[in-house]
Amino acid sequence: MAKKILLVWESSRKDLLEPFLNLKDEFEFVVLWYKFPLPEPQTDFTEIYFGDYNTPYHILDEIEPQKIVFSTIHSYPQIALNTAAKNRGIATYIMHHGVYSSNVADLIKLKFDMGIGKKRKLFTNLSSFTFYLSALRPKNIRDLPSYLYYPYLINKYGSYSALKKCVFKSRLPSGYIQLSPHNAIINKRSDHLQSDEKFTYIGHPPFDKFLLDFNSGNQHEEPYWLLVDFPNTYNNLAFKKSGPENKIQFYKRLSAFAKEEKCTLKVKLHPAGYDSEYNYRDNNIELIRHADITALISKARRCFSFYSTLLIPIIFKKHHCFVFDVGLQIALQTELIELGVITKLDFKYFSLSEIQAPVKMPSPEAYNTFIERYIYITDGKATQRLKLILQN
Repeated sequence: MAKKILLVWESSRKDLLEPFLNLKDEFEFVVLWYKFPLPEPQTDFTEIYFGDYNTPYHILDEIEPQKIVFSTIHSYPQIALNTAAKNRGIATYIMHHGVYSSNVADLIKLKFDMGIGKKRKLFTNLSSFTFYLSALRPKNIRDLPSYLYYPYLINKYGSYSALKKCVFKSRLPSGYIQLSPHNAIINKRSDHLQSDEKFTYIGHPPFDKFLLDFNSGNQHEEPYWLLVDFPNTYNNLAFKKSGPENKIQFYKRLSAFAKEEKCTLKVKLHPAGYDSEYNYRDNNIELIRHADITALISKARRCFSFYSTLLIPIIFKKHHCFVFDVGLQIALQTELIELGVITKLDFKYFSLSEIQAPVKMPSPEAYNTFIERYIYITDGKATQRLKLILQN
């Protein structure tokens, strides 16, 4: 019988569940995220909802998971479920779900300063409070002061700051499944961890197909430029910073430059912004929703991006990418500039001559550092390593 794995994981975006969809024949996955159902389920996995249970132990009794994989443990229901699972001897993990910027705390604070996101209430209702407290058992007595202090901190400072200020055993997982030591910086800072003892580094499962396809051979370039876009929604920091008018002018400028070079501009839309009214298109722009990303990158004459996980496969294949700066201090971009694998362009004032200028490729040492930090292992078997962790 297949092991049952409970995923406390964002279920509205199928792309974020990709590592587990690729293992659906190996395990029985149950997805838990929202308090109540979405209008339509996004996968064939069984989906359950926090609002249907009075205590985390009711969830464990009904589902009987062998392991629980969280994308994060910071909300009251997540902490309660983690506490209950560890009390029952069920292994829990936090697993990365992207390439992180090491200054994410600064970016989260900036979002709140710019009015993006809501301040978390102490508790929305009595049932949320009782669910949170119901996880506690006598063995958790040492954690009780921190367990009660945490809601005050999250209300006052926000979730990431609260995590850093209040580290207690009941909210920490049994282990961490991470892409690489560099990608684990955020976990180590928030949970005050110094060593790699609780970390297993596997690479990035969504990169498996890229790596295997890229390593299988070269593809001829075609006359188009590829732009990996951010979602044009007001809850996105880059869009809030740039504004819709500037973003539309940006599209027009880049499209005109591509046309001068006798190239189409293909814009890979972010899944969170597929339906945005600000997704601009003219007679030289093609909007891409679903595509073979490997072929899209390989065949592009030039690649452009903002802050995106897809930056990594672009640089792996092309050794270079143009990245537009909208005025945000993002550590990942700074690191990639220092390694010489990206060229920064000003979002408003970039010129065609900058794009046409000869590109200086990174040194072998810099490229190897890039691989070690952001891909870690290039064999395309990260999903298999995830499978072994869930099996054992």
